[in-house]
Amino acid sequence: MRIEHFALQLEDPAAAAQWYCRYLGWTIKMGGEAPAFAHFVADGSGQVMLEIYKNLNGSAPDYRVMHPMQLHIAMTADDLVAVRDRLVAGGAKLEQDVTTLGNGDQVLMLRDPWGLPLQFVKRLKSII
Repeated sequence: MRIEHFALQLEDPAAAAQWYCRYLGWTIKMGGEAPAFAHFVADGSGQVMLEIYKNLNGSAPDYRVMHPMQLHIAMTADDLVAVRDRLVAGGAKLEQDVTTLGNGDQVLMLRDPWGLPLQFVKRLKSII
């Protein structure tokens, strides 16, 4: 078995799907209409998808107040400074600037415009 998707509730899923496509290079695999506006977006590999939606039976979590280590989406990147600058210019907020860990890996933590933490990692040695 493999994971097909991971679902997250956001206040404006259609806008979030567009933002992920524009700034992360993702693609919309399926977009939904009212009331949930569920969108399935795939990362650059085309192998990992998120379903982002708005469930009218409950509110979206307040990601802005969650510690980013409670929940975050982690992605690999080669140039963390360029990622930081591009995404912040596109409305992301800096949570933790580029940091080098003891093993030499570099990490960057941002929040998308809806407060969802996004971690970017440049690993010295890939783990996948």
